[in-house]
Amino acid sequence: MIIYSSSTIVITYDRDRSIITQKWTGYTPSLIFREAVDATFEFMKKYDLYKIISDIREQKVVAPREQEYAKDSAINFYRQNENLRIAIVAENNSIVMACAQRYNKSVRNEVSDEINRFFEDIGNAISWLLHEDSPVYPECGSVS
Repeated sequence: MIIYSSSTIVITYDRDRSIITQKWTGYTPSLIFREAVDATFEFMKKYDLYKIISDIREQKVVAPREQEYAKDSAINFYRQNENLRIAIVAENNSIVMACAQRYNKSVRNEVSDEINRFFEDIGNAISWLLHEDSPVYPECGSVS
């Protein structure tokens, strides 16, 4: 089920797994980026969901203010719902991964829980979201 779509982002809901998937491609302008972030969290609130796969392998870097907007939105959702898991799928050693890790570090400075984890492929991301209390799945890159 598609819950939001534009030329650079498609957000879908997998009802069987209760997972939202964001597939980012290219550069997303600020307005569309914020609409996509808002659409994700509004849908999750409405249906009591807390798992996201954010596939950023083909995404171009967004402005720091948009990274801050995403961070604030995630933290607000986490605090209101006491749960949020985001599996970020990215290519190791890419500039997008470096920005995502900076975003993650900022989140970790405000929330003591592990909200984000990095993966190189969708399969491991899904496994972590479905079995988050199981043994650790391989991560993509360091999360310092």
